[in-house]
Amino acid sequence: MHPLPDIIRAWWRPALGVAWLLAVAFLTLQPAGMRLEEFGRIPELCLFCGTRGAGDAILNVVMFVPLGLVLGGRSRSLGAIMLVGAALSTGIELGQVFVPGRSSSPADVLWNGLGAGLGGLVHARIAARVSGRARAGALPWLAALLLTLPVLGILATPAPTEDDYWGQWAPDLGHMPQYSGAVLEADLDGAPLLSGRIPEPGPHRALLEKDWTLSGRIEVGPAPRSVSPIVSIYDGQQREILLVGAHREDMVYRERRLAHDLLLEAPDVRVTDAFDDRADGDTVTIGARRANGILCLSLDATEWCGLGITPGRTWGYLLYLEGPPEWFRRLLDAVWLAMLFFPIGLFAGTRREAVIGGAVGVVALLATVAFTPLVAGAPLVFALECLAGATGAAAGWAVLAFLRRAADPRQSGVPASIATNH
Repeated sequence: MHPLPDIIRAWWRPALGVAWLLAVAFLTLQPAGMRLEEFGRIPELCLFCGTRGAGDAILNVVMFVPLGLVLGGRSRSLGAIMLVGAALSTGIELGQVFVPGRSSSPADVLWNGLGAGLGGLVHARIAARVSGRARAGALPWLAALLLTLPVLGILATPAPTEDDYWGQWAPDLGHMPQYSGAVLEADLDGAPLLSGRIPEPGPHRALLEKDWTLSGRIEVGPAPRSVSPIVSIYDGQQREILLVGAHREDMVYRERRLAHDLLLEAPDVRVTDAFDDRADGDTVTIGARRANGILCLSLDATEWCGLGITPGRTWGYLLYLEGPPEWFRRLLDAVWLAMLFFPIGLFAGTRREAVIGGAVGVVALLATVAFTPLVAGAPLVFALECLAGATGAAAGWAVLAFLRRAADPRQSGVPASIATNH
């Protein structure tokens, strides 16, 4: 007898269910603010609501996948699992009516129900794989990864809008803190960039589709607690096109990307601790430029080139967290890549197949940074991201081996629910 598999079999459903309920309550039922640019723009009935509606929809699906895993098996139909997910989601949406800063959406019920159904489907696939009834093979999952990586890269493509642009000096935008320093002068490609409409005939998209250089001379202000624009460009519909700002001691760069057009977010690009040795009131020159597709940021005579979004940072398309320290975002980068590679190992037929699948995935990472706007970043950073992907594939194989052992009646004497109840 092996007591550990018996304990896993008996408690994995209630343990995952309780953890899921606590996490969902924390994420959905605590007071929250609404972005000013989205206030009043969200219709009562919409599938993709607000400026990041696609990202919210995907997160609502993913959030209810654990519920489907808990309910999967025991002869429950996929429709029944989706119905339970939709019912719980309806309760959450009704509860949010009484939570300050929260808004309810019937679309969330749909996405949550689909997420529960997806979890039930995943449970069935894992159960069939563990019990040996499903044909072994990581090829479909590897193909999905090879398709996903270039798509993530293409989403990072700069996408300036077809409109007139306005320059802004330390603007007070409401949804971001105003920079407490002063902008003394700014220019775009050598021409003055004043606080107002760019005087050249519009639309101004052509200014940023070619190589360009933006610079500004500023007086350093106190370190802002969240991203604060110093020199920025917005279009006539108040959409952010380009921003150079500060967050704590970091220099931050943001631009409109294809991800925004598809109602997703996009991670910012930053140089950590760039302002660390600058005192309040110091006069410095900040700059950003793109030449031959390479992005560079500068502070006085120091320039950092080859900056951009790395493959690991693409989790930010769904919900970018700018508040945590950089080491925490790096940890999320590794977890995200490990999750993308995880199914390759979980559904591999042999250990050799898992290793080959992980290696092919790492090669795909190399190709992604070579042929899409994603960048490798520092050599050590990219090496760690490749290692995270390979570790994800290995973890998938390890989980498969554990589930096989837990489900083997010759070892435990009792069939595992995840292997037999589907």
